[in-house]
Amino acid sequence: MLALVVVSPALLPSGARAEPPEPRTFTVALTGDLIAHVSINRNAKRFGGGTDYDYRPMFDDVRPIIEGVDLAICSLEGPIAPRGRRYAGSPRFASPAAITRSIRDVGYDRCSVATNHSNDQGPSGILATLDAFDAVGLGHSGSGRDAAGAVAEIFEVRGVKVAHLAYTFGVSGLPRLLRTSPARVNILGAKRVIAAAIDARARGAEVVIASLHWGQEYQQAITPAQARIARQITASGQVDLIVGSHAHVLQPIKRVNGTWVLFGLGNHLSTQNSLTIGRFATADGLIARVRFTERPDGRFDVSRPTIIPTWVHHRKYVVMNVFKHLDDPSLPPEILRNLRASWQRTSRLLKGFIEPLPI
Repeated sequence: MLALVVVSPALLPSGARAEPPEPRTFTVALTGDLIAHVSINRNAKRFGGGTDYDYRPMFDDVRPIIEGVDLAICSLEGPIAPRGRRYAGSPRFASPAAITRSIRDVGYDRCSVATNHSNDQGPSGILATLDAFDAVGLGHSGSGRDAAGAVAEIFEVRGVKVAHLAYTFGVSGLPRLLRTSPARVNILGAKRVIAAAIDARARGAEVVIASLHWGQEYQQAITPAQARIARQITASGQVDLIVGSHAHVLQPIKRVNGTWVLFGLGNHLSTQNSLTIGRFATADGLIARVRFTERPDGRFDVSRPTIIPTWVHHRKYVVMNVFKHLDDPSLPPEILRNLRASWQRTSRLLKGFIEPLPI
């Protein structure tokens, strides 16, 4: 039988000091646009046996990475279909509610739902999206049943209070939404993001992460608007990490005013590729990982981001870990060529951030 002995600091030998507590720390994974195009939904229905929608097998190759962090954040582009509405892809998305269950099951903890497609199905689509997330216990940021509901919640990760903000450059039908419904989607503006971050910290947040839907579609270069907004937000010192989406191609990762900004993480899952829209780079994505570590002053340092390149199979529509398959002899030559080309594109842009060893 073991006896537990607690030694008071007052009883320690003269000159001895109690060890300081270990700094709190946690890891985060971030991914790009998850878009439920028609063929993605068709794939999910096939995996679901024809009666349900199961998106989980499309993430099998990267699921261990997503599950292996303390906090995993996705970007879901497009609303859940309101009851009675048909499922639809671009240009006015309406996705099966089952996608939220799959997102949760593969390891995600929460998603940004603030995108230019958030209002594709009007207020009822915004509400259906929130209902679907809430029904499966999946966190969400960027919209609300009303303005108060769109305010970022504070949640805990390994004992650290975190706020996840989410904003989009705009949504379709915004004037009508504002006139006819209390439902809201957060519209991007540097002052708005800074004010929300200050408010979150006043409510107890120790770490603030901001997901921004911004940039120019299919453009790898950072736009002047992105650069300006990034400078303004990071200069405030209120946001610890910025992660971007919307361009559907990878964009640079830079440190701006001492804060890491991941300008664009590409497409995590979509049907945008060389066969469907004539663009190879839209099949490229990545999983970015960072570690937050507490400093003595109570603020948190953010590690240099590391990335794991991904590629969406242009026929099967599954997310592939590029590292894992670069020399996979079981793959057809066409797929190997595409994987290696994707690797080259990602390496040219983000070589200094790629994980040093395969995962």
